[in-house]
Amino acid sequence: MRMLSLFLILLFSQLTYADHIDLVKSTCRVYVQSDDGQFSGTGWTVKLKEDKTYIITAAHVIDKKNPTFKVKFFYPMSTLFTEAKLLGKDVENDIAVLTVSKKLKVKALNLAEKKIELGDRIISHGCPKGNWPSMVFGRVKAIGSNYFKMSPDVIPGRSGAAIMDEEGNYVYGIVLRTNGYAISSKVIRQFLIEHKVLNK
Repeated sequence: MRMLSLFLILLFSQLTYADHIDLVKSTCRVYVQSDDGQFSGTGWTVKLKEDKTYIITAAHVIDKKNPTFKVKFFYPMSTLFTEAKLLGKDVENDIAVLTVSKKLKVKALNLAEKKIELGDRIISHGCPKGNWPSMVFGRVKAIGSNYFKMSPDVIPGRSGAAIMDEEGNYVYGIVLRTNGYAISSKVIRQFLIEHKVLNK
């Protein structure tokens, strides 16, 4: 099934096999254990340092009472499961950043600097319901000052997933809830600057 999914992704997208593997290695499943119960969503690597890995996800995934976090990364032939800590969250814009206290062998994604346009073809790479990372394809169908909406709507479990250009080169935004809305890379970048993850 995994090989069939990969074949369809390569057939219907602009991605090479190497591009797809890089996206798989950047994407993780975020698990939350809290007094409110167990929750999960998607995350992706935004920055690597010598002693730290920074992961973006949606704030509603992690905004729980007394939470602890773990992330699960997927490699072509294995998985990596490790603890993470919350660095910061913006509940209003539904963004959060987690850290892992070591540099993981994963791929960091680049935030887009160009503005997204109505009708742009996009992809979303996430881990629905804890499964192996998979991809959905769509187009931008509405744009606001700090958000955009994609079609088709995403499925449960993709909250926090990166929304990218069709070649997988840069991140336009992140999936919020399952209504197809996304916060733009401009807002994500400002959030990361405020939390000293990025310089500019």
